[in-house]
Amino acid sequence: SDLDSVKSYGSACSTASACDHAHFALNGTTWSGRSRKYVVHCSNHNTETGEYLTPTQRAAKQIRRYQTLLNDAKKEIDEKDREILRLTKEVVELRLYKASLNSPDERTDSSDALTVKENNPFSPESPCKDLPEENGEKSPTSPGTPEKRVEVDLTLSLADSGHFEDESIHSKEETAICPRIDATDDKGEGNEEERRKIVALYEERIEEMHRRHVDEVQEIKQKHNDKVESLLNQLQDVNTRYCELRPSMDAALVRVKELEEELESTKTMLNEQKTLLDEQEERNKQMYLKMYAKGQEAARLEQADQIFDNAQQDTPKVTVAELLQQLSVTQAELENIKAMYRRIVESRKKGTLDPEITLQFLKSAIYYFLTDKENHHGHLNAIESILGFTDNEKLNIDKIYRSTRK
Repeated sequence: SDLDSVKSYGSACSTASACDHAHFALNGTTWSGRSRKYVVHCSNHNTETGEYLTPTQRAAKQIRRYQTLLNDAKKEIDEKDREILRLTKEVVELRLYKASLNSPDERTDSSDALTVKENNPFSPESPCKDLPEENGEKSPTSPGTPEKRVEVDLTLSLADSGHFEDESIHSKEETAICPRIDATDDKGEGNEEERRKIVALYEERIEEMHRRHVDEVQEIKQKHNDKVESLLNQLQDVNTRYCELRPSMDAALVRVKELEEELESTKTMLNEQKTLLDEQEERNKQMYLKMYAKGQEAARLEQADQIFDNAQQDTPKVTVAELLQQLSVTQAELENIKAMYRRIVESRKKGTLDPEITLQFLKSAIYYFLTDKENHHGHLNAIESILGFTDNEKLNIDKIYRSTRK
């Protein structure tokens, strides 16, 4: 039935969240097995209206809204059931009242008071207060009229004779509120017919309300079942698209993993190359420092030789002024060498090397290689480093140089 379909939908949604892969029947029915299970992707926090929701989350949100509407409809059904129960009680009271009218000898004193109250068609408690009288007679507007007094006297006299029961109202308040029951047979038959019509009218109303209530309940159930089926179809489409996109996503994840591994290997190689470059730069720096020291030492030796040669000469043309001038020239050359060294260091820091400075150092290295016989090997290494020879080329040059020295 409709309730069973709603329950089956609830059980399907409750077990769907624990499944990894979802497969639905093509006709939209709800079934599952060991190889085919439901899967539902729901968002635990979905309170912001501006937040993006996936189709599955939107479907879950609609399902929760429809469940809320279904609960409201159930509450309305319960209220109508209570109204039907109340109307049923009224019908039972009317039937009891009808039965008491059919057998007036069996009524008790308490039922007499209830009957007198309900007999007043214009009282607030009477169910026929809104219906017109069919016999065309008007109820008395005042208990003090002559006709009312005659009826009261007649009733009292009949009660005193012992042939009829005393149906008069002894309370003055009740006499002022409710009219007296007519004792004649013709009027009693008219009231009985009127009561039967009232009971039939209420029974028809109750039956009509019950039918309308059942129809409304069935219509609400049908609407909710249609909405549930529509949501299940949408969920099936979403899961179908998910299953279609899952292989592509798995392949993309594998590719991402491969690229990450390749990136790590590239980073490792880059770090190794950077380390090698730093070591090479440090070696070049040490070589330039050695060349600078050798240049200073050679300049000092050359200056000392010149001073010694000038001192040994007997010509009186060599004066102290000339010696001071030669010393100043030597100092200027040393300053130039220092300036070139600073420029080389700055160029190395910036990653570029001035060709002019390189040429000057190469010239100095070749000069000292030819003039400084004691440190040929150091000057040769400086020349090889400046010219950028490879390890194999350096090895071949070293072999030839050693064989020549021998």
